[in-house]
Amino acid sequence: MDKEHADRFKNLYTAVGQMTIRWAAVETNIDILVWVVMQKLQTGEAETPRALNRKTRLLRKWFTNLPELRPFREQGVSVADQADSLADTRNWIVHGVVANVLEYAQTGDIQFNRTRYGKQTNTMEQKRVRIRDIDDCSVKLLIFMNETLRFGYEIQRALDSPSR
Repeated sequence: MDKEHADRFKNLYTAVGQMTIRWAAVETNIDILVWVVMQKLQTGEAETPRALNRKTRLLRKWFTNLPELRPFREQGVSVADQADSLADTRNWIVHGVVANVLEYAQTGDIQFNRTRYGKQTNTMEQKRVRIRDIDDCSVKLLIFMNETLRFGYEIQRALDSPSR
């Protein structure tokens, strides 16, 4: 492999690594938000959910139904929606398989394949991206990481308020 092709793969690994590290921070902020609400409002859940889709489902339910969180409904539901959207992109990149290694080395177009599990049959899905798409997702994650951190503090302050 010549230097240009090696550099292209190094750029891919760097972009995926940066996106993955930022995702971990986002999900940690969401974990803390879920934990704070569970602890402060005694929501009745037996355990903290691990899967992101369970966390976002709970956030939507809580921010829609719990009186203490209704003033933050729009922001809370938005956090859940953005997390689900960014998770889909992240899942393609992290769990997909680069299926066109030779083409990528020459063109920079990346084809990710992943299995879509069905009840009776599985199918192979494909998605084409470029490094720029991964970098864009990483920037969105950086912004969202800061938003979720700020929002988590806002919720904690509101739930700690003596006027609650």
